[in-house]
Amino acid sequence: MSAIQSKKFNWIARRSAWQESQAWRAKRRAMAEEFQSNTTALANSLGAAQANQIAGFANNAIQAGVTRIQNAAKAKLSKLA
Repeated sequence: MSAIQSKKFNWIARRSAWQESQAWRAKRRAMAEEFQSNTTALANSLGAAQANQIAGFANNAIQAGVTRIQNAAKAKLSKLA
């Protein structure tokens, strides 16, 4: 009986363990930087949304106050006329 043999052509040079480790570290570093960037963008977006919501509430309150004062002024003027 003959044993089954496989041939390795070694056409493509393999990276050394050190090169694999360096590549893995670079990939992890890039992933961590992307995560940090995404997290910062999310935090900025949420902060801006909250600020816009507060500004919207303030504008609505001011507009309601202005409308109330204008209606009161109109009522006083109509009583005088």
